[in-house]
Amino acid sequence: MDKQIVMLNSELPAAASGQTPFSSKKLARAYHHLFHLAHQDGERLVFASAYDFDWNGNVTAHWMPYDDDWVPVEETIPIGWVFDKIGDVDPHYVAVINRLLDLKTPVFGHVGLNRFVSDKWGCYETFRDFSPLTWRVEQRPEAIIGQVQDFFEEMDRLYDDHSDLAVLKPVRGWESRGLHIVRRHEDGALSLRHLWGQPLEHPEHVEGALMAMVNTPYIIQAFVEVGGGIPEMGYPYHKHDCRFIFVIDEPGHARFLHSYIKSPDGMLYTDPAEYPPGVFEVVGPIADHVTSRFPYGVFCVDVMRDHSGRWYLTELNDQVGFNIDFEREEDVRGVTSLMQTYLGQLRRMRDNADDPRYRTPI
Repeated sequence: MDKQIVMLNSELPAAASGQTPFSSKKLARAYHHLFHLAHQDGERLVFASAYDFDWNGNVTAHWMPYDDDWVPVEETIPIGWVFDKIGDVDPHYVAVINRLLDLKTPVFGHVGLNRFVSDKWGCYETFRDFSPLTWRVEQRPEAIIGQVQDFFEEMDRLYDDHSDLAVLKPVRGWESRGLHIVRRHEDGALSLRHLWGQPLEHPEHVEGALMAMVNTPYIIQAFVEVGGGIPEMGYPYHKHDCRFIFVIDEPGHARFLHSYIKSPDGMLYTDPAEYPPGVFEVVGPIADHVTSRFPYGVFCVDVMRDHSGRWYLTELNDQVGFNIDFEREEDVRGVTSLMQTYLGQLRRMRDNADDPRYRTPI
């Protein structure tokens, strides 16, 4: 069998696991859409779990869309090119990608880019001038409470006004997993809650939760307060990031794709001209730096603007999500454009197999 472009996707369990692929019906439908975009042009894009990789350059099973579901198919397929949607957080995924690199298999996106953006502390050190105050959390249980209190005191010194909130983020993580919000109250007491959970307020519970976090590398970062909406844009949402997506068409050249605001109502696609002044003074240099370091890939720069009018980098990402709200025409159009960009870049990688930039991805 000819070698195929294979997407390895963290949302796909092993074909024989009995588990259901994709975390939501909406995401499953979005990947249906990607499958049909690829196949309507005569491409066979294979969707597989990293757990069905045989370590010799093949997948032994894959997933196919059928009606509204995905069904497993037992079939050994040689991998010619990889569409990486697994990232580098899980040790098994890292091992799979490393083995593929050993086999000289071209990987899209760029593995070095993926590992760079996945390291939140490394990104902060690179883009310190564009970021909120950030410290690396000491991995000593007895030090964590004092460090959090010291961090708030540093916020008092650095910022004229702030909301007495900070964010604890795993150094390596994605999709808001492991994020916690810590609040300092007027009496100096701390409360803590997972981003989507209930708050912990009893001092012993807060201390216990914080002490448990030191088992994983974390950073603590000043919370960018945007309650009431982005100043001058009129979006009345408590929390949102502005996302700018780029593709590296050629080494040293990033092409802007589109921008949207991540809000509770979904993705709000926004013309860059609508943003208040200063946003590209942050986004531009960051995009230029990424493009100068990596010869291909798709990446996004997420920024937020606080009430002082200052823009801050909040995240870099190369695993841009494919979620689509099919009730929103702008979502369908915007994510379809992103999917077509990825497919075009995959074809370029396949059609230029001798290009050395695809053989030296770290």
